Amino acid sequence: MRSPSVMLDLVVRLHRTAGDGRAAARALLAETAAAMAGASPGAVAVGRAAWGAPLLRGAAAGLHASVSHTRGLVAVAVSRLGPVGVDVEAVRPLPALELSRRWFATEDTDWLRGQPGERLDIGFLSLWTGKEAVAKLYGAGLRGGRLLRLRTAPPQPPAWRPAVDDPGVLVTHRELPGHLLAVASVAAVLDARYRLYPFAGGACSRARGGREPGRIASEQGGHGEGEDDRQVSCGLPE
Repeated sequence: MRSPSVMLDLVVRLHRTAGDGRAAARALLAETAAAMAGASPGAVAVGRAAWGAPLLRGAAAGLHASVSHTRGLVAVAVSRLGPVGVDVEAVRPLPALELSRRWFATEDTDWLRGQPGERLDIGFLSLWTGKEAVAKLYGAGLRGGRLLRLRTAPPQPPAWRPAVDDPGVLVTHRELPGHLLAVASVAAVLDARYRLYPFAGGACSRARGGREPGRIASEQGGHGEGEDDRQVSCGLPE
């Protein structure tokens, strides 16, 4: 990833991996932060905050970052806007309603119960990743379970939606082959330039401005229904 020709406010990058993805995530984070800072990866140091979140130093000091890794995939998010959170989960069979009744707010379970049976696992993981992304933005994580009760709006990918219990935080989801992605950002993202590099070979971005909530474009280079084409550009990473 070269330094983008247009200054971006939020970048999310994904990388397929085998085995432990922590080393790959760290390298991807340093590369992404360096590109946003207009520096070489060697000029960026990745440390760890007291609560465990990644902390950027060196040329990328002042940028906010989040990292997630799961079976087969790592994701990093770097933002100029403020705290950011990212979470990825592998799609797998789960006792979705049982887990939701145990951990989530009643409204979440009611929404999940209304989903088609074949999408219960995806619905549950969408709620989970949204909460995890918000918890990472807060710098808290889901340890102890308190934030599992925090209500995010039911996901409607790829739109940014305000968290029900904290409208100043917005969450967007992406359904990827075999995985789910959630990104949480401060509300300034609605007027920001952001970009998702799904995997090597594709990138989609949204220009600054516009009254409609931003959309993260699809891996194939399309975008959400009703999106204004003048606000979206898709092509190979610069």
